[in-house]
Amino acid sequence: MTNPLTPYIKAEVHTAALGFTQKVAIIEYPEYILHYQGLDSIDEGCDTRLLTAIAPCLVPEYDYFIVVYSMADMNKDLDVYNALILHELGHIHYPATGIVDVEIEAACDAHAVKYGYGQALKNLLRTGTEIFFMGLTPEEVEEAKALPEIQLLTDCLNERIRRLNV
Repeated sequence: MTNPLTPYIKAEVHTAALGFTQKVAIIEYPEYILHYQGLDSIDEGCDTRLLTAIAPCLVPEYDYFIVVYSMADMNKDLDVYNALILHELGHIHYPATGIVDVEIEAACDAHAVKYGYGQALKNLLRTGTEIFFMGLTPEEVEEAKALPEIQLLTDCLNERIRRLNV
């Protein structure tokens, strides 16, 4: 039986050098990212690297897969690429729970810092709130900023940036 992920696999992560034993593939699958993030589309100019996710893999060749919206976007900056991959690998030890948890996210961020990619992650996170407002008019953005869930996400992002002591 062929691996159904094969058309999407863009790279493998050499996890042993990073202290992990799990086998991890990086796949480019924009439809998954849109569904996972609850989006219909991505606004032009959005930094899709912020939409990266990790999930357990159900095919025997891999333990996890890191899903990216666009490998071309991921490859724009090697430091950001490495920071995001290290952050996502952190979720192997600190799985996301489906709710915003700054402690889990900060623990995963620490993996990027440990390997010298904290500043790259910090720079990327500083642009992060744009995702919350994709497709909205300026008036809608102002209304959205007042929503408690948007404030929670913004606070989490700002706290993660604050904790990145780089």
